[in-house]
Amino acid sequence: MRARRVALGLLAAAVTLVPAACNSSRGVTVTDGWSRPVPPVSPASAVFLEISNDLDGRVTLTGASSEACGSMELHQTNIDDAGVMTMRPLADGLLLEPGTSARLAPGGTHLMCLEPEVFEGSFDVELVLDGAAAIVTTVTIEDR
Repeated sequence: MRARRVALGLLAAAVTLVPAACNSSRGVTVTDGWSRPVPPVSPASAVFLEISNDLDGRVTLTGASSEACGSMELHQTNIDDAGVMTMRPLADGLLLEPGTSARLAPGGTHLMCLEPEVFEGSFDVELVLDGAAAIVTTVTIEDR
């Protein structure tokens, strides 16, 4: 009888621990993907999001692609001393150290959607990563 109680106790403990282990996923996550609406004649639009690295090693966002864009580039916006804003591609990508996040936001780092083909609703973007598997995220077109 005592062996049966011990076995049931161990089974109950295992059932309790399994969901906790399943919910403690580690990896690269993407949240809050969005893009401002642009008119159909616009040659480009920007995509913004937050990307987090919960892995033990470095991860670099090296690029992106979407069927909703002719092509995509990772860009950094800079303002010089004269107040002139310029954008330049991030040729080496965006490095995420373990345990860090980066927000791609207006006026900073962003994904540039060249030749956009979707102007309302949402579309999927595949993020290309060095150090982790590619991630597909949904981007919502909205005024913010």
